[in-house]
Amino acid sequence: MLGTNAVRPRTAALVLALVGLPTAALAQGAGNDYCVRHTFRLRTPGNITPAVSLSHKERTFARTNTCRDNDLAAGTVGIGLGLTTRTVMSVAPGSTADATAEANITALGVGVVDGWVEARGNANPTTLGCPPPPQPRGSGRSTAFSAGQVHARGRYLDSRGNIRWSGNWKNSKPVAGSASFGIVSDPITATLIDHTTGLTSSWKLLSIKSHAQGDAWWDGLTFDSSAAESILDIDIPGVVTTQSGRLRVVARGGVITESIATGVFAATPVPAVGAPAGYSFPLPEISLDYDLGANPNNDVEVEIALDGAGETDKSVAADGGNVPTIITDLVSGFDSANTSFPLGNDATLGYNIAVSQAHVADDILILPGPPTQLEVMELPLFQINAPTPMPPQAVFVRLWNGRPGLGGAIIGGDMTTNRLMSSEFIDAYRVQHSNLLDPTRPIHNALVDLSWIPPLPPGRVWIEIGAMGMPGFGGPMVVPAPLSQPGNDDAMVLNVPANTWNFAQDSGSGRRVSMGWTVFSSRQQPTTCYANCDQSMIPPVLNVNDFTCFLNKFAAGDPYANCDQSTIPPVLNVNDFTCFLNKFAAGCD
Repeated sequence: MLGTNAVRPRTAALVLALVGLPTAALAQGAGNDYCVRHTFRLRTPGNITPAVSLSHKERTFARTNTCRDNDLAAGTVGIGLGLTTRTVMSVAPGSTADATAEANITALGVGVVDGWVEARGNANPTTLGCPPPPQPRGSGRSTAFSAGQVHARGRYLDSRGNIRWSGNWKNSKPVAGSASFGIVSDPITATLIDHTTGLTSSWKLLSIKSHAQGDAWWDGLTFDSSAAESILDIDIPGVVTTQSGRLRVVARGGVITESIATGVFAATPVPAVGAPAGYSFPLPEISLDYDLGANPNNDVEVEIALDGAGETDKSVAADGGNVPTIITDLVSGFDSANTSFPLGNDATLGYNIAVSQAHVADDILILPGPPTQLEVMELPLFQINAPTPMPPQAVFVRLWNGRPGLGGAIIGGDMTTNRLMSSEFIDAYRVQHSNLLDPTRPIHNALVDLSWIPPLPPGRVWIEIGAMGMPGFGGPMVVPAPLSQPGNDDAMVLNVPANTWNFAQDSGSGRRVSMGWTVFSSRQQPTTCYANCDQSMIPPVLNVNDFTCFLNKFAAGDPYANCDQSTIPPVLNVNDFTCFLNKFAAGCD
């Protein structure tokens, strides 16, 4: 059911010990939508000043109605004492997104590197600023992603050391009137380059991943989450470290569904299965003792790489919406792209939507109240082996008044009219968890027009999708939503030649799935009584509450407040107050 609404380039590093220096919680970037920071202190017994560099990647995307802006930057730069900042920004009037990777080296000398590395960003979607499609209301989406890595380069004959590490990060700051989903990826890796044997080996010392549809944050002392849908997964494999352990907490539908604490985390008071999703528990600094097992007689280089990456994805429409993100890990794919892989026991990478072969359908719930106008759908899809710049050719839509194949009937649309408006490669690949570097399934986000559908009354409807991809490559496949919604995951698939409908089920877990698309919609205010802002039904329907309602919508930038339907910025101005007063004085029929 859908609501209405890698391997990065590395250089050898010289590290003996890394000591986390906790700062005031989120002191830098506290006002950002996500902020992932590490404060570090490196000490080596070397006899030269290490060469320090920052590897960075930033991507932003903004869309307001049909206006779009997409920006990407990446690279590795040598840095010294002081602050180094890399930022990109997208503006699609008026939605904006900005992303920054930053490093500050506070001490640099023989065997010494102190400082911090940070990834932060903001997403501010809006429906205003770009002329909307035919309906007077529109939709907006903003995505901000950034990643930073600091590494020092040198030589050392010992491959043993200690890492004391504490995070200071948050993700997914909610914004009134929008839906948001945030991701944090927080690994530490070690690489041993043995020039005597010619062998290079890499290990993951620590991995932290956090997905939250809401707020989640770690201030270096406690971990807190207020999100109804979230995943926290901390893994210390213990292959080359004295310490090992796993901490995993999963929330679904406002309830804890998984709770694991082993090894060094065994005494952590994580919430029990069945407990409410909002929780807080102590999570202090983590200390790791590592031994990479190098031969001390050989000529070796050692690298300890600290990565921090975050992403926030937000959407807004007149009535809000949901953002079922399909991204499951950051900067872990081909060319440091993000990845989307099946979670848990799932195995299906995509569902066929080649129009002559198979279609998919999923339902949306139209809530009680004024009629709802569907506007656009954002549809994540891929073609196997298609180059990343190649978009799909066409998307077709049909609307059903009930479940296809089980009593529903087509009430609009067809499989011949192309509803595709545009598409963007989202710098992510659909992959198996066992092969994160697979570049054969680049994901495009297709923007599909739904504004031709008449305003819908309350109830449940089904949207059926078929598509045409670029010729010469695998057929178009839609990406399923990775998070289970027990009882609501009920997408359908159509075998076109056989004309048979069946539930969409994952080939590995067998669970029913939902599609990973987002539908934007708006409520249509009654044209005969615009001034009844609060939609009250008890006489007198026009009263002081309608003035308060209008003022709140004006302050929030709600398109409803554009009473005079002006298009010249600022579209919300004093004329709209005069317009509202006149309509109020005219009364309701």
